[in-house]
Amino acid sequence: MHEALEEVAEQSSGTAASDASSFARHLESFQFIVCAVVAQYLLGFIRPLSVSLQSKSCDLLTAFEDANQRVAVISSQRTEEIFSKLFVKVKKIANDVGVVPSKPRTGASKRQTRRDNPDVLEIEGYYRVTCYFAFLDHIVQHLKSRFSDDIKGVLLACYILPSRIKDLTPDVLEMMKTEFSEDLPSSENLEQEFLRWSSRIKQEPNIAELRTLNDVAEVFNSTTSVLS
Repeated sequence: MHEALEEVAEQSSGTAASDASSFARHLESFQFIVCAVVAQYLLGFIRPLSVSLQSKSCDLLTAFEDANQRVAVISSQRTEEIFSKLFVKVKKIANDVGVVPSKPRTGASKRQTRRDNPDVLEIEGYYRVTCYFAFLDHIVQHLKSRFSDDIKGVLLACYILPSRIKDLTPDVLEMMKTEFSEDLPSSENLEQEFLRWSSRIKQEPNIAELRTLNDVAEVFNSTTSVLS
């Protein structure tokens, strides 16, 4: 990428040359290289989840379980050993573009007001704390806040979906009775309603694997249109 930008800067003129030159200079910043490598590595853990959440066929219960699993995996990456492996890649990229490893000056003589300023003298340790650990902690906290236990109860409603009803257990049913006690006409009859719903699903195989309430609604709307 660096070579391509330099070539554009040399062979172009005006805004194109100026922008290419500016981008190339950014790539010649050791701090930028560290951030790029760290972001590529950590965001790689959550990209599939992000793509899944944007899908119309997203199963929210599965997404919730997936998010919590990813939190555990990402948290396990918070080690010096893993960052050391990433730092080897950082130094190789820096060497390829002629950048000398460096870090901002740290210490009590330089006041820091907008970022961490750990008492770490060596370069790798500085970026491990201020970049890798900090970004990893931010991702974990963000996932925990978006997929907290506070919404787990609401997601129990997903078991009404044809593709989920087969996973319904007596324990889940009891949790649903408690969670939706104020919303149901009679929570004590919930089991009977699920049995009736299961029977209908078996009678209409085309809806058995639908994964979202929108999909179910579309099927029933089309059925209603035909009958009318």
